[in-house]
Amino acid sequence: VYESHRHVEVLVKECKWHFLTDIAADDLRTWLKQRKKSGASVSTLNHYIRSVKSFCYWLVKEKLLSESPVHHIQLQDSKLDVRYKRRALTKAELIHLLAVTKAGKPSHGMTGMERYLFYKFQGTTGIPRSEIWGAYFGLILISRRVPRP
Repeated sequence: VYESHRHVEVLVKECKWHFLTDIAADDLRTWLKQRKKSGASVSTLNHYIRSVKSFCYWLVKEKLLSESPVHHIQLQDSKLDVRYKRRALTKAELIHLLAVTKAGKPSHGMTGMERYLFYKFQGTTGIPRSEIWGAYFGLILISRRVPRP
């Protein structure tokens, strides 16, 4: 949800959509072409398309728009633009990553030890980062509750 929200915020700002009625497929197409020319991957652009379409479908559902102005925008074929071949780390690579991270400086709002624990958990369970973050933030919210006697 956080990423979708961020994607919509970027589009609202860069497409200069000040009102819901400003949301237009032509603006989105222009923005996508500009981003593609500047090197954005098809996969990244598809994330933005999904986010804005979901947002517009929600607006229709809530009766804030009569129809989605971007419903006919199609996702692009990401198989034609593979930037990285995804693979699991080898055991040696994971051990090296953990050692370097544990001794590392703070990054992404976490200490080296926090990132070490995060990577170790992800590397040993195979759970995707986004799912771990969802559980992580859920745990924080739960821990903020005041226990009842």
